[in-house]
Amino acid sequence: MTLIAAYRHKGIPVLIGDMALSKGELRSLRKKVYLINNNFAVGWTGYSVVAKEVITALKKAYSNKRVTKESVEHFFKMHEVADFGSLHTNFIGWVIDKEPYCFLWNCLYPKEIFYNDHFFEGSGEEYFESLRKREWDSGGSALPVEEEAVLSVINEVAHARFEESLYRKSWDLSFGASYDILIFLKGRFRYVRSIAYIGWDYFWDSHKGTGCLEQAPIIIKHNCMGEYSIIQEALHGRYYDGRTINYLSRPVYDDMPTANLSDFPLTLQSDYYANYFLFRESGKTIFKILLTVQKITSEGPLRVKKHGGAYLLDYDTDELDQIYRKHNT
Repeated sequence: MTLIAAYRHKGIPVLIGDMALSKGELRSLRKKVYLINNNFAVGWTGYSVVAKEVITALKKAYSNKRVTKESVEHFFKMHEVADFGSLHTNFIGWVIDKEPYCFLWNCLYPKEIFYNDHFFEGSGEEYFESLRKREWDSGGSALPVEEEAVLSVINEVAHARFEESLYRKSWDLSFGASYDILIFLKGRFRYVRSIAYIGWDYFWDSHKGTGCLEQAPIIIKHNCMGEYSIIQEALHGRYYDGRTINYLSRPVYDDMPTANLSDFPLTLQSDYYANYFLFRESGKTIFKILLTVQKITSEGPLRVKKHGGAYLLDYDTDELDQIYRKHNT
């Protein structure tokens, strides 16, 4: 599923972009969303050769000065139809001027710029729209609006990431390995820096009235470094084999040929943890739930231990028991 999405969560501007897998292998990854300035963020879908030219010019023109709605329109409209041939490429994003403006610009119609409350581009448009209508459980008490917005956005992209990876044989040949997230907080656009994706199986025993928790083999971690991102994949728990596979998502304007990922180990020090639970009973999956936590504490639901290099994880089974009983009432 390919997806670029610009929308609001409770009035807060958000921009996300996928990093796609193809036939089980990571493609040559290019970042889809960019922080051009504190008040200006843009994403692209289409041809990378067009994106390279446009994003490079945007960064050169606006990295060091505040952007206005008028200046964005001037930049895009100075292009001509002949500049890009038939290479259909869309750019969507946000400029925060007197108010937030969500825009779309198509390089084949350079003299027009469109505004709406949201724009979605890519094969995941309808699916993501359905996710945004759901209510998410943050795994905690009431939160400030900005923090609740961050958790909701993470839940949306994490749900898509888990669902596609679990059921990719019945989707298409590609799915979102991970997503960069930009969100307007405290007067500026900020990246969500790190998310650990952790899968679990919870096997319910109706006779005992509780369940047995098992950590899924693979841990995925998304690390946004600003200009580039690193996606990590490793086996942990009882499947630990000592290896970490690192994938580099490069900026469209830089091949980063000297990038060295060999000294970038996977750690579970992360800003957010997306825990995806499959509740099973008698060999069947009864229901699924995603719980996101911001940090690990001794009192928190997610607990991490390290033994012989392997991360051994646990989650509060009392909370999981309550979720299962609530589901069945």
